[in-house]
Amino acid sequence: MFKVKNASISPNQIALEYEFLKNGIRLSDDDTYKPFSFSMDDALRDFHGYDQKDSSENDVYVTDEQGNKLIDRSRIDATGKRTLETGVQSLIRINLNEETFKKLPEKIELHVKINKVEGKAGKWHLTAPINVKELKEKSRLVLTDDKNFTFPNGTILNLKGWLSVNSVSSIFANFVDSKHGWANEYGPTEFGFQVKNKQGEVVAAHDPAGLQDVNFVGGNGNEIDPMADTLGLQFKRFKDGDDYTFELTSFHSYDKLGLDLNLDPQAIAKKPLVKDLGGGKTLKITKVELKTDDGPKEVPSRQINSIPDAPVISYVQDKGIFIEVEGRLDKETVDLTTWKVKVDNQEKERDVWDSTRLEQDENGNYKFRKVIIIRDVEKMPKNITLESAAVHKNAAIDWKVPLGKPMPELQPNTL
Repeated sequence: MFKVKNASISPNQIALEYEFLKNGIRLSDDDTYKPFSFSMDDALRDFHGYDQKDSSENDVYVTDEQGNKLIDRSRIDATGKRTLETGVQSLIRINLNEETFKKLPEKIELHVKINKVEGKAGKWHLTAPINVKELKEKSRLVLTDDKNFTFPNGTILNLKGWLSVNSVSSIFANFVDSKHGWANEYGPTEFGFQVKNKQGEVVAAHDPAGLQDVNFVGGNGNEIDPMADTLGLQFKRFKDGDDYTFELTSFHSYDKLGLDLNLDPQAIAKKPLVKDLGGGKTLKITKVELKTDDGPKEVPSRQINSIPDAPVISYVQDKGIFIEVEGRLDKETVDLTTWKVKVDNQEKERDVWDSTRLEQDENGNYKFRKVIIIRDVEKMPKNITLESAAVHKNAAIDWKVPLGKPMPELQPNTL
């Protein structure tokens, strides 16, 4: 027996938690999730059972009640099993886009065709009816009728809505094409926002630097819930029945910075290099070190205020040059990024990684500690040319949108 235990819907996906039962008992984890796993190395994204040879015989797709195919398996994201404290969760996600979501009929059917269960070959065609209308209500789905905001660089933010599934609430938005595009050569347009209840309390907040986060869980490893909108930003679940307002708080962008430094590793070993960036901003290079082994090396860890026990440092095993940097910035300058590097006049741009920890002082000015890693360098160079191609800027934004309330949640029923 194929059983759908739980389901949710957003404009980006339909998520289904399922299990196989035999005589009322759940089959083993291997028998449950393997028929729906993807071979990611296969350009056709075929499902596979227990070996690659069988994959072309399996199929998963969605039809309407009359059997007309609406979504083929190229749009199915089989996430396989996910181990939780409460047990194993087996998932299928049906990827949607705006057009597909709007055209979904009120009732659809998920079809699963597999050729092997419990190691036994055969032909099984399993179906699961999905009531889309009721699923939207159960998912506490609220659409905001495409509220748009144009950022100073011309990029348009499209706020699509929010939902509450399990223990999280997810805000989903996307960038609309504009003549400036959603990104420039240095990096994407990023934004900070918060959600307030009718009492004016902030129940959720997120900014690209991670320093103003409140109740943010999206993107933090296993804490993210794939049953909620995985393309959205996830927070601890909002209380049901309250009125909420979405507020943009900041706009982060990237501008070119004419910073060009020539580093002499031997000279820096004797005396740190300090660069005055103007306006109270400084850059200090404290150490240049060569690492030739595979052992762990401490680097700064990104600070996320919504995780109280987030580590100050992390460890990497990269080989190469480690440049330790610290500096003070201002309220509008969040970070220096997108480094361009030459080692003894040889460009190493693609092999550069920047590990940064940001903080803010009592006046809101940013300060940072970072390690710039130039990978795959086997000996200490005589000269390093270091240029920050971009400065990460922050500007205040004032834009508010009522989020509205979800419909009353339905009583448990068959989806």
